[in-house]
Amino acid sequence: KVGAVVTMVNPGLPVEDYAYYLEYTRARVVICDEALYAGIRAQCDQSRHLVTVLRRGGGLEGALAEAADGYENAPTSKDDVALWLFTSGSTGQPKAAVHMHHDFAYNTECYAKRVLRMSMNDVTLAVPKLFFGYATGTNLMFPFAVGARTVLFEDKSTPQRLFELIEKHRPTVLTSVPTMIGKMLAEPGAAGRDLSSLRVTISAGEALPEELYGRWQATFNSEILDGIGSAELFHIYISNRFGEVKPGSLGR
Repeated sequence: KVGAVVTMVNPGLPVEDYAYYLEYTRARVVICDEALYAGIRAQCDQSRHLVTVLRRGGGLEGALAEAADGYENAPTSKDDVALWLFTSGSTGQPKAAVHMHHDFAYNTECYAKRVLRMSMNDVTLAVPKLFFGYATGTNLMFPFAVGARTVLFEDKSTPQRLFELIEKHRPTVLTSVPTMIGKMLAEPGAAGRDLSSLRVTISAGEALPEELYGRWQATFNSEILDGIGSAELFHIYISNRFGEVKPGSLGR
């Protein structure tokens, strides 16, 4: 709203790891959970750029909301920087891929609406957390863009927890990875769990074996759209489509 640039990092990291991100981004403001507040505050003296630390659960939510009501939207353009999306760090320290405002609008139109066919009738649930670009799209930006709903939970993604959430909240779109797809199928009593609300399961992050695809569809009758994405391109850019799935491939 104020034209600031945003980035996100894993809140489960050791506190000392945040020094790298603070120096890399030169962030002036950190927004964190109450559990991280003391550790982040300890980084302030060492950071050359950090000015303010806001904590969730610290009584600031109401004040921030009231202040936001007094702001006009910043006059940003589609070509202004919106967000830095960190890579996984597979070749060293994580690096930030810089994205413009139009990157997210483009991916929402081309992937969320055309490939996933998301609408206001959808409910989304994701295995990865929101700081992963994968879930930033499917469990935040995409549902908000079409007026859908999303299910968020703080605890770790486990097969049992996911079964519970699916049966309770009845999501239509599940964002997953092959490892979790395999674990859910291997969970005792999996075939008896009710996943009938799912109209699609999305898979990315690693190769989806053809055998795993077949077992998931046979067990839960939920289509899997496998694809590939990257932090550099924000989200999935090659994907299978409904009615055109070629098991063992990434689609087109």
